[in-house]
Amino acid sequence: MRLCVYLEYIRKKLRILTLIENLITTFIGWLIGIPAGIWFLGQYVNTFSTINLEYTRYYNWSTILIASVFVWICSLSTTLFISRRIRSIYMVQALKGVE
Repeated sequence: MRLCVYLEYIRKKLRILTLIENLITTFIGWLIGIPAGIWFLGQYVNTFSTINLEYTRYYNWSTILIASVFVWICSLSTTLFISRRIRSIYMVQALKGVE
């Protein structure tokens, strides 16, 4: 009985650890990705601009907000899927493989 409680505790800790790790990674990527994406858009648009045709980069706060919401939804859904996989791990078998 004590082993089952301990293994459930480990499973809960793994789920919390994956949630925190995914949120931190997403937050750092989100912070770096917004300015990098704006820079990349400028470089991409400048590449295709010619003397006869001038392209300008276009973004506003609503497009950044939509992209941010999409990124966070994908990140949280990934966390949800991983959490479900962790919940289905048979911990006794998992511990037998550790040496």
